[in-house]
Amino acid sequence: SISAIDGGGLHLDTAGSERMRITSTGNVGIGTDSPASKLHILQTAETYDDGIKVVGSSSAISGRIYMNGAHLHIDNATAGANTGLTLDDTSKVGIGTASPASYNSYANNLVVYEAGHSGITIATNGTNHTSLYFADGTSGADGYRGYLDYDHADNSLDIATNGTQA
Repeated sequence: SISAIDGGGLHLDTAGSERMRITSTGNVGIGTDSPASKLHILQTAETYDDGIKVVGSSSAISGRIYMNGAHLHIDNATAGANTGLTLDDTSKVGIGTASPASYNSYANNLVVYEAGHSGITIATNGTNHTSLYFADGTSGADGYRGYLDYDHADNSLDIATNGTQA
């Protein structure tokens, strides 16, 4: 049933329970009667089946966005849970892993995992540079204390330490 709420909102009920609410300010709540944003979904079980699922129109491929404990997951539902991108509660990012914080603390801000061959590609067209910088800060030489810089125009690789090319 659809019912008006005092103050100008609506709520939708099924089987005698409220399932969705639209407030007078336009916020939509699913699983909550007090949505705090334009779309507020309150999961009841914190599993991949209790979030948002997007299904393609021409195939059985689908994707999901859901919370599991303190981790936000975005994954390919066809491949299985926790196989895509994870953002944990300490701002660690995992691609292919649901627990990036479990890796060495010196290098677990971004963890890329694959059971077989694994790698990261940095790509550009044939005349630009691709780089990996190691910074101590954001201004001056602190922004590039160490770096790897590949020049695609002449196929050269520069390596720098302490702000100086080696």
